[in-house]
Amino acid sequence: MNITEQSFTQADGVERKLTDIVQEIMDRVSNSYLSGLSTVNDWSENGENFKQAVNQGLIQYDLEVLIDLVKQANFIKSAEGDALDDIGERKGVYREEGSFATGTVNLTLTPIPTSNITIYNGTEVSTEDSIIFILKEDITFNTGTGTITADVICDEHGVIGNVKAGTINTIITDLPYNLTVTNPYDFTTGVDEETDDDYRERIRNSSSPGTSLWFEETAKTLVTDALYNLTDYQHGTLVYKPTSGVTTEDLIQLFSKKENSIVNHELTISEAESCAVIDETMSITIYMRANFSFETALEQIIININNYIDKLPLGGVFNPDCLRFYCETVEGVGYASLTGFETVDLTNTEYAIINGDLQINQGD
Repeated sequence: MNITEQSFTQADGVERKLTDIVQEIMDRVSNSYLSGLSTVNDWSENGENFKQAVNQGLIQYDLEVLIDLVKQANFIKSAEGDALDDIGERKGVYREEGSFATGTVNLTLTPIPTSNITIYNGTEVSTEDSIIFILKEDITFNTGTGTITADVICDEHGVIGNVKAGTINTIITDLPYNLTVTNPYDFTTGVDEETDDDYRERIRNSSSPGTSLWFEETAKTLVTDALYNLTDYQHGTLVYKPTSGVTTEDLIQLFSKKENSIVNHELTISEAESCAVIDETMSITIYMRANFSFETALEQIIININNYIDKLPLGGVFNPDCLRFYCETVEGVGYASLTGFETVDLTNTEYAIINGDLQINQGD
């Protein structure tokens, strides 16, 4: 009897494995010297003792998972700050960091310089309510130039730096020049760090790293659809639906990142195969109600059919009745007649496509 490995990460961050639990049970039984009972030492994989240990281990594993889920739920509920970060990182969920508002300001020098004048990186400007911005690089007023544009960044992250146009008006750094400043446009790039409440909710809604759902949802940050299959406890395959601008190498790099790398697990990634569920041998006849335009309905029908095919998941089922529904829900269509269509049950490595032009005709 072979054991299919299972594991989970406990609330304390330690990985707990089914095989470890089974071994603990065998050790506990072998080391027991109870009055009137003989010690068990035969743990051969095909023996009854081993089978009973595995069955007991599976029960204990499930109980530990449930207990740990309760612990983690309580920890997440009460944790704040760094403690919440620690819980999230164990689950592969990282707090969304804040970003600093950036933008441009116009600096004006009077009188117009008769020689080059440099204003250095780090020069500080601000609004009247002391929201400070810093020049990101050296800028130079060339001879005869009175106004120049400079890039600045807020000195603290968050939406506090998202100031309105014209509100940056003060030069803080002491300079030996008559210099004025203004921002011609609103600043909009400042983002606050994720709050504990928002971060906590994302942690609760996340799937544990290493699960099938986790692999699929992580892949879907790049591709439209993906399916994961666990081959054994150290190897799995991920098949993805081709997505414009994304290659297999992009997914390999995604799962090579620290936060997405599963220890002692080999991941094989491949592109799914296309399966033509509609081709030019199949046709649809549309019967219109009186006073409705076939050409107008045809345009929407084509959009509906393409959307249906595009959204069919890997391993999904192509159902001609759904196709008929997407035709008959278009305004003005009485009913639709399909010829040559069949239900197609896609495999987990296939995605649906249309091969050739859609054959859609108007019925009499």
